[in-house]
Amino acid sequence: MQKNILKSGIELSEIGLGCMSLGTAYDYAESIIERAIEHGITYFDTADIYDKGVNEEIVGKALKKYQNRDDIVVGTK
Repeated sequence: MQKNILKSGIELSEIGLGCMSLGTAYDYAESIIERAIEHGITYFDTADIYDKGVNEEIVGKALKKYQNRDDIVVGTK
């Protein structure tokens, strides 16, 4: 996966995963996030308005298990 390096030095994948449509079923969302990481995606976009904040919780919980969290970028609004 192609990477982009921002002026701040943050490195993220050229393609990100928009998490708005993940829904509220944790197992389903986790499987999508895992598959994205397997394919080199390191940027995940969420917002507190998605499912009344549940989306951010699900994304955070699914990403928490990855040891090298410095390689993962979460954009939230």
